Amino acid sequence: MSDQRSTFLTSLASRYNLADSLNWQPLIQHFELGRGFAFIVLLVPNDDGAEVCRAALDAYLRESGKHVQQIPIAVPDDLKQLAGTLLELQPEAGAGAIWVARAVPEAVPHYQVWFEAWREGVARLNQFRNPLRSQFDIPLIFVGAPWLQQVLRNNAPDLWSVQTLAARVVAPAQPQPAADGLVLRKEPAAPARGPDPELALTEANRLRGKDGTELDVARLLHRAGLGFAARNQWHEAVKAFSEALDIRRARAASEDVAESGYQLGMALAWVEDLERAAAILEQARAEYERAGNRLGTASCLQRLGDVAFRLGDGETARERYGDARPLFRTAGNLRGEADCVSGLGDIAVRYSDYETARMRYDEALQLYRQTGDVRGEANSLSALGDVAFHCADYETARARYDQALLLYRRIGDRRGEANSLVRFGDIEAIEGNGAIARERYNHALLLFRQISDQYSIGLVHQRLAKVTQGNEREAHVAAARAAWASIGRQDLIEFLELTPQTLPATSPK
Repeated sequence: MSDQRSTFLTSLASRYNLADSLNWQPLIQHFELGRGFAFIVLLVPNDDGAEVCRAALDAYLRESGKHVQQIPIAVPDDLKQLAGTLLELQPEAGAGAIWVARAVPEAVPHYQVWFEAWREGVARLNQFRNPLRSQFDIPLIFVGAPWLQQVLRNNAPDLWSVQTLAARVVAPAQPQPAADGLVLRKEPAAPARGPDPELALTEANRLRGKDGTELDVARLLHRAGLGFAARNQWHEAVKAFSEALDIRRARAASEDVAESGYQLGMALAWVEDLERAAAILEQARAEYERAGNRLGTASCLQRLGDVAFRLGDGETARERYGDARPLFRTAGNLRGEADCVSGLGDIAVRYSDYETARMRYDEALQLYRQTGDVRGEANSLSALGDVAFHCADYETARARYDQALLLYRRIGDRRGEANSLVRFGDIEAIEGNGAIARERYNHALLLFRQISDQYSIGLVHQRLAKVTQGNEREAHVAAARAAWASIGRQDLIEFLELTPQTLPATSPK
C-alpha cells in the first residue's frame, strides 16, 4: 500500500472509531466465541469504509495468528462469477475469515453496473447455500453499500435465511455549513452517501506541488466532487470535478477523463449551466467511445437527452434517448434502459401527449421493478401521478403519489418524499383546501431544507405564497426570491415577478 493511501485510511479509521462502535462489536464478539462458519453481511458507506473494516478485522485476527483472506473484486464480472470462485476456493493456511467486498454508493458513476453485478452474483450463489456451509469452517463476510441488504433479501432468500449477523457501520457525519449564509438549517445534516469531501480535499491539498502526485490529486478531487454531489452541494462539486478533469486531461487515460467529465456534466446541469453541461457531456461521450466503453457512452447519451429536454429541445432529447437505449439493452443494463424510456415519457408530457406518456411510464415502471430499483419504481409512480394530475384525474393522482411516497420513505429519499408532499399540496390547492395545502407544503419545506435544495425551497415558498395572504404571502415571496438568488437563478426571480399567479409545474429532472 502506498504511503499516501495508508495515511488516507488512517485518517478514515480515526473517524469510524470502530472500537467504540456498537454495530462493530457484535462482529468481533462472533470471532471471540470462535463459532466456525457464519454468513455475515456488513453494510458500509463506500469502499473506503470497507477497507477500514477489513484492516481492523485483520489486525484483530492477527493477534491470534490468523488473517482475513480477501477475494479480489476488481470488475463487475468478479461478482457475477462469485459462486464459482467460492465453490472452488481452498482457504489459505491461517485464514480466519473470507472477505468479499465492493461497496458502491448510489451517488457514484455506474452504480447500476455494480448493483446488477451483486444481484446476478448472489442470485447464482443462492442455490449453493448448503455446499457453502459444508465447505467453510470460517465466516464468509459480504461487505457492500446499504442497498446490498435488500439485494440479498430479494435475490438470495435462501442464503439470507442463514445469515448470522447483518451490521451497519457508518462514519459520523461532518457538520455542513449553511448555504451561502442565507438559510440557517437547524435540522441535522443527512449522512452523505458518497465519500467525505472535506477529508478528500485535505489530502489533495497536502499532495499538491509534490512531484509525481498529480493523478493522486485528481483522484482525490474527483472523490471530493462525489461527496459534494451526494450532499447536493453542486457548486462545490462543479469546482472539484472541474479541477480533477483539467489534471486528468493532461495526464490520465480516456476512461478517467470521461468519468470526471461525466460527473462534471451532471453537476453543471444541477446548477443550470446547461449549455456547458451539454458540451462537457459530449466530450465525455467521445472519450468513453474512444475507450470502447459502451455503457459509459450510453450513460452520456442519456444525460445529453436530459439536458436537451431541459433546454426545450424535445427532438434532440428523443434522439439521444433513442441512441442510448439499445446500448443499455446490449450491455444488459435494464436500469439505464428504463431511464431512457422514462425520459421519452417526459417528452410526451411536454407535448401534452398524455396517453403516450402513461404507456412510457408504465413500461419504465416494469423495467425498474425487474431490476429491484425502488427509487426508479417510485419515480415512475410519481410520473404516472403527474399524468393523472394533468388530466384532472385527482383521485388516480393521489393514489399514485401515495404509492410513491411509501417507497420514498422506505428508502429514506427525502427529496422524493418532499416532492410527493408538494404534489399532494397542489391537488389540495386546486380543490380549494388551502389549510391542507399549506400543511403539505410546510412539511415538504422542512425536508428540502434538510438536503439544502435551494431550487425546491424557492418553489415551495412560491406555492405557499399562492395559498396565503397579506404579510405572510409577501414573506413567502421574499423567501422564494432569496432561495433562488442564492443559486443564481435570476430567471426564476423574474418569472416570479412577471407571473405572480403561475405555479411551475415540476422541478427539473
